[in-house]
Amino acid sequence: MNHSMHDGSGNTAITNGDNWFYSKIYPYAQWAKTHNSLLIFTFDEDNMVSGNRIPTIFAGQMVTQGQIATGVNHYNVLRTIEDMYGLVHSGNAANASPIHGCWTNGFRVNTNVSEIATDFNLNLFPNPAVDVLNISYTLEEDANVSIRLISVTGASVAEKLNSTQESGNHDVALPISHLNLSKGIYFVELLVNEKRIVKRIMID
Repeated sequence: MNHSMHDGSGNTAITNGDNWFYSKIYPYAQWAKTHNSLLIFTFDEDNMVSGNRIPTIFAGQMVTQGQIATGVNHYNVLRTIEDMYGLVHSGNAANASPIHGCWTNGFRVNTNVSEIATDFNLNLFPNPAVDVLNISYTLEEDANVSIRLISVTGASVAEKLNSTQESGNHDVALPISHLNLSKGIYFVELLVNEKRIVKRIMID
């Protein structure tokens, strides 16, 4: 409670909180700036006083510097992340507005795919991947297939387009050592006809 500045008094409480944040959170916030990662930090709760301000801070490689004047809640944050990756909207996030102006250049996975899929037995290995990323999946019927490796900023960093593939098990080896990628979080997008599935991968 002292670390969150909830307890304690005066400047001592602030100093204790600052020191804890600097030793525990600040190193990750700096790492996120160069490793395709995102830190979302919401501080404490409302004390029900009119005009009270509760900061929500985005920090990471894809974040642009600035301030958002309008109020946001967890649904707005979730909707923003879903839109960034082109995902379907969960629960009340479907009725919330995304936070505009927080990304350096939009960072949205654009796709005309009509359906988010949860099947195909998509597997990624090794995880973390270093030189080669192995991708395996299963088709229940003949289908057009494409695979993309996407950074957390939404940029396509590698792509493999295939013509119609027969039903059955498929394995793809995607070389990544020559791409000079920053270490961090990436996403593999599998498009099968009008269905799409996305899984996270770490690149080391």
